Amino acid sequence: MGGKHTTIQEVEDNLPKIRVLVKDMQDLHRTLTILDDIEIESTDEDYDVLRSITKFNKAFHRLSYEFFKKIDIIERMGGMIKDIDEGLVDFFCKFEDRDVFLCWKQGEDNLL
Repeated sequence: MGGKHTTIQEVEDNLPKIRVLVKDMQDLHRTLTILDDIEIESTDEDYDVLRSITKFNKAFHRLSYEFFKKIDIIERMGGMIKDIDEGLVDFFCKFEDRDVFLCWKQGEDNLL
């Protein structure tokens, strides 16, 4: 397996930051899911309508960027999002000369 190895201590030291990041990502994910379900159609070439569509798309992409930026931060801490809805994050570690994944779930105090 390739990837950034981390230690249990590093993960536990980063858990306060990871908790906030995962909560923010869950909120963003719910918002993006709702926005993605909205369909805007216009046969009108009215400037205000087209401008509203552009603003909507801009907001969606800004939120999407924020979501993926938070994923990047977690990955730099050695984590991988396994399930954003459940708040599951895996951490790539070495244990007895083997590569293993340690799991953490939103709401838990420590690694599972």
